[in-house]
Amino acid sequence: MRSLLPSLTTNKWYFFWGVLGVVLLTAAMTQRVYLGAVAGDPDLQYRYSQRLAQTGHTSEAIVWLEKAAANKVPEALFALGQHYMTDALQHDPSRGFNLIKEAAERGYTPAMTLLAANYEYWPPVKNEQMAFAWYSRAAFAGEEIAMERLAEAYEKGELELKKSPKDAAWWKTQSQRRKP
Repeated sequence: MRSLLPSLTTNKWYFFWGVLGVVLLTAAMTQRVYLGAVAGDPDLQYRYSQRLAQTGHTSEAIVWLEKAAANKVPEALFALGQHYMTDALQHDPSRGFNLIKEAAERGYTPAMTLLAANYEYWPPVKNEQMAFAWYSRAAFAGEEIAMERLAEAYEKGELELKKSPKDAAWWKTQSQRRKP
């Protein structure tokens, strides 16, 4: 009697062709991203830099990240800013801060939150009013981390705010609504 299920050998071939298809599709997509980056598309320059970074080609990734940041791609400004603030070899916190600030000003919410944290904790720019302003802007734009920080600040009376259980509860509720 013949089995209704495909044989194990057939399944191996389906797996092989499936994996090969994914590899070829990924290579084609990477080629398209590379060609677009070389042609000067700022968004593809950023995406290509991320692919290079994921595969361990950090120095080449930074070159493409610089190109995308020069074209004012907010995600690239943010990533490059983080690099300059944390990298041991290219440590330039002032430049990193300015890049993150520019990304925040362009509406990139993770940059808004990090900028607020810098204003809250980093001595060269410490300013609690600016921290509150950027946390608020990020929170109203939907950034969950900023919402949680505002809830905590209202609960404890931080960031030059008066304690306000009502505002703390409201921000906690907003942040909970963002969670899946």
